[in-house]
Amino acid sequence: MNQTAAPEIRDRRGWRSLAAGAAPLLAAASLALHLGVIVCFSGRWDSVAAITIIPIWGWALPGLALATAAWGASRHRLATAAGTLWLVTLLIGPDESRGLWRAAFSRTDPPVRDRPADEPPGRFRVVSLNCRGSHFPSARAAAAWNPDVLLLQEMRSGPTGPLCALARDLWGDEASMVFGYDTVILARGQLTATTRSEPGQIQQFVQATLTRPDGRQLEVASVHLQGHVTDLRLWKKRVWCAHAENHRRHRLYVADVILGSFSAAAGHRPCLMGGDFNAPAGDRTFRALRPRFRDAFAEAGLGWGNTFRSDWPIVRIDHLWATPELRPRASRTDASPPSDHRLLVVDYDWP
Repeated sequence: MNQTAAPEIRDRRGWRSLAAGAAPLLAAASLALHLGVIVCFSGRWDSVAAITIIPIWGWALPGLALATAAWGASRHRLATAAGTLWLVTLLIGPDESRGLWRAAFSRTDPPVRDRPADEPPGRFRVVSLNCRGSHFPSARAAAAWNPDVLLLQEMRSGPTGPLCALARDLWGDEASMVFGYDTVILARGQLTATTRSEPGQIQQFVQATLTRPDGRQLEVASVHLQGHVTDLRLWKKRVWCAHAENHRRHRLYVADVILGSFSAAAGHRPCLMGGDFNAPAGDRTFRALRPRFRDAFAEAGLGWGNTFRSDWPIVRIDHLWATPELRPRASRTDASPPSDHRLLVVDYDWP
């Protein structure tokens, strides 16, 4: 044997031995990350909002990387177990997977802009969009989907003239509209504002009773929960505190203010609320809505359901929730430039 080759062989063996020794640690780290993520997403407490604001597949990527590195180093059984757990989580855990599986195997067609002439009489379409600082072209893009109800957010300086003209173009003399702080409801039928909020409190939704041309009534709200935290420097305590406080504020506002307003005004009417909740799908913010309300995209969404950002949608923060009288048949999202959100379209069956 070449004497100069002996040290190289020993070096390679040393590195292999080191990698083999590190493999159980890498696999254990992957398993610990998986356990922590599952616990956080199961509870979604205010204190872990900094974790759950990131989609679960965002945590699966580093978890799989650790498991793959461990498996490549020594084929350790812990690495196999960790990789398998992450793969299963990646397939069935993310909110996005349900829409993708449904699009692949469901026989239901997604909503299209040109609604068919032979559409059943009970079909009812709702479109929701954050218009990114009162951009009217975004509202026009949403209206192109021919909705029965159009919910808009970030229309604070409200171009009321163009919006009124847009509503008339959609529904003629049957059109009506109500404005809130930066939220709008446009609909076919008569809208009567019923919003209830505390004096001095920023109004984060506008609510109205819609009386349809056929006489049926619906309580409806356009929601825009104010404030969000995008800082993900998780090594800083103040970032965790900011996420926790913002999550708590949103959760209590939905539970106490919005639901309280609906309870006071809706009576026995069907209810619908939608808009930009600045909270991801499955968040604890929405627990107060269950079981009375149902998440339309979770039940009938087709395809990739994330709505923010429009150019790279990684999280679903725009939602439509309705009581069981409105049965979601199909839902999808679509780009709506110049907004940085994708619009959300839901076709309901309202027997």
